[in-house]
Amino acid sequence: MKTAIIGLGNIGSRVAGNLVAGGENVIVAVRDRAKAQAFADKVGGKVEAMSTEDAVKKADVLILGLWFETIKEFVAANRASLVGQIIVDPSNPIALDGKGGFKKIIPVDQSSGQIISPSCFLKNPTR
Repeated sequence: MKTAIIGLGNIGSRVAGNLVAGGENVIVAVRDRAKAQAFADKVGGKVEAMSTEDAVKKADVLILGLWFETIKEFVAANRASLVGQIIVDPSNPIALDGKGGFKKIIPVDQSSGQIISPSCFLKNPTR
């Protein structure tokens, strides 16, 4: 089984490193493929760097280590390729608050999964 980590920030790099340390086959992908390759070279093990598009095609599981707003862009750009995929979203719907902290960017009664999921599977999402 191959797991692709899309994004190598705080979440993605730690998840990828832990999976590799556990002997898993990992694909890493970011917009800058050179950054993904540098991470793969540093971590070693069963990790390969590739474009986001190739990672989506080759992985059995996708873990989205992206900011919430970036996930929405990623889903919109890759909608057709994501149908039927196993997608793990460990993100939090937060953004920088301009004061050195974070703020929630969705209504209190919603989860990021409620917002992202329909846009993955509906031809004409309502959200």
